[in-house]
Amino acid sequence: MERAVGIVASRLTSPLVTDVRVRADGVRLLKMHPSGPVDIFAGEDLVILARYDGSGDAVLHFDGQTTGGPVSWSTRVNFPDRSRENPFVARLWATQRVGYLSAEKRKHGGSQEIDNEIRDLGERFGIPTEFSSYLVVEPGMRDRIQIRGANTMLDQVVVTGAGTVARTRAGTVARAPAAIQFEAAKVAAAQRTVTSTAAVDSASGMRDDANVRRAGNATFVLRDSVWIDVRFKKTGTVLRVKPFSDAYFKLIELVPELRESFSVGERAIVSGRNMAIELTPLGEERLTDRDMALIKDRW
Repeated sequence: MERAVGIVASRLTSPLVTDVRVRADGVRLLKMHPSGPVDIFAGEDLVILARYDGSGDAVLHFDGQTTGGPVSWSTRVNFPDRSRENPFVARLWATQRVGYLSAEKRKHGGSQEIDNEIRDLGERFGIPTEFSSYLVVEPGMRDRIQIRGANTMLDQVVVTGAGTVARTRAGTVARAPAAIQFEAAKVAAAQRTVTSTAAVDSASGMRDDANVRRAGNATFVLRDSVWIDVRFKKTGTVLRVKPFSDAYFKLIELVPELRESFSVGERAIVSGRNMAIELTPLGEERLTDRDMALIKDRW
């Protein structure tokens, strides 16, 4: 234990580079997280997540301070106009962004712009926030669950980014507001530092169970024996496809990330950018040219 503590202490007291700042030539970096200068410690990776404006070849510049004075280095990177590879990166960025915005809201007060961005990120990337809930036990189901070490018969349970808020049949909230605020602050702090998909769900308090399941970047809720993407809106276009048909495998070929989403079950609804795909025994067995054009244009 002494050796392990010594290693951690040496890293903390002797960072390799401090006040590291990142800038780019060729593209514009937006909404970068961590948002300020960062320190690099021995044995750790520097992970920075950001949106970018522009595409093509660009040069990333890194500037920092060491005990020997200023240091800088650069690397050439190609920023694609659009890519379906590594879709988890977008969710990592969105989670850190939600954590950052939630912290800013508590420190400086909220605004409609911040609330709208938190809500939009939560819906697009399946991240529990103060404005979204993904597990609802409908009144009358009266599931018995464990809360703070005591069995309680509840009519409704809502899982949000601030933890679990339980409502009893009398309508009272089982957790005090102060406790909810503390949990929300703890969640936001954890979200600001996530660098893996496992950390995303852990930071948000999301866990797979009988009614909630994660697959890739999507969160699904089981309703009437159908796994429904929490981002799904009934007003959009829906392409219905029969599981394991030619159309099913063609979709996976066109959009490889659907493989993970389709793994939740043979009855599922998955949401894309401007449309949804429903797996149903009554769905189409083959894709038409119009269907494939629809996928390329709206997914």
